[in-house]
Amino acid sequence: MSKVLRTTIRQILLEDLQSFLTAAGQENLEYYGDDRDPLFMWKQNIPLRKKARRLKDLWRQHSDQGSFEDVTFVHWLPNPVIDLPTMWSAPRNDEISVSMSPNNGPIIDTGWGAIGMEVRGWVTFAGNNMDQMMTGYMSKAKAKDLAKYPQGGLPKRPVESLPTWWKSYALQASELTFDPGVVNEALLDNWEPVSWVVSDNIANVFAPSRVSDKMSQEAMLDVIQGSGLPIMDLNRQPVGFGSLEDLL
Repeated sequence: MSKVLRTTIRQILLEDLQSFLTAAGQENLEYYGDDRDPLFMWKQNIPLRKKARRLKDLWRQHSDQGSFEDVTFVHWLPNPVIDLPTMWSAPRNDEISVSMSPNNGPIIDTGWGAIGMEVRGWVTFAGNNMDQMMTGYMSKAKAKDLAKYPQGGLPKRPVESLPTWWKSYALQASELTFDPGVVNEALLDNWEPVSWVVSDNIANVFAPSRVSDKMSQEAMLDVIQGSGLPIMDLNRQPVGFGSLEDLL
C-alpha cells in the first residue's frame, strides 16, 4: 500500500493524533488522580475511573493497530533475579508495560534493566514519554484491590491526564520519535513472549557483590533455559545460553 493511500485512509478513519486531541478535549478528559490508587478504588477517585477508561477507549478508536507491527516491544526487568520468574508466570491478560524500538534498528536500552522480555500483543495505549503516560504505579495498589482480579485482566490506566501530555501520545507507529533521551511506553494486552533481550550491563546481574543471590540467579537461568525462547543482544545478535551460565 502506498504511503499516500495509507495517509488518506488514516484521515478518513480519524487514525491520527490531532483527531484524538480534538475528541479528548471535547469530552473533557483532563483529570487528576492519585498514584497510590492506580485502580481508582478510593471513593474520591471512583468518578475518575470512567474518565481514565474513556481516555484509553478513545486512544483505541483513533489508533492504527496495524502500524505497530513495525515496532519491537520489550518489557525490561529492573531486578531480573526476582522479576524474571514472576513475569514469566504472570497472566498473559494482565496489561504489561513495554518500551518500543523500531524493527529496523538496534533495541533501545532504556536503562530500566539488564534483561528484558520481548513480547507481542494488542497495543492498548502508547506514547513517546512514559512520564506523561502515568500508568506505572500498579506496585502501589492495595492487595485487596488486586485480589479482585484473580483470573488476570488487571487494567493499567493513567492516574492523571493533562491536555499538554496528550500531545506526546502516539496513535500510530509513525508518530513515535524514539528519542534516546526520553523513555517511551506502550501497554500490551493478551501478550506472548518472543525472546529474551540482554543489555550491555548483563554482567552486573551476576556481580560478585551479589553472591548471596546465587540460588536466585540459578533459578532465573532455569526459567530462561526452560522457556525455549531465543536470547539476543541489543543489536539483535544471538546470545548463547552458555555465555550467561559463564557469568555465574
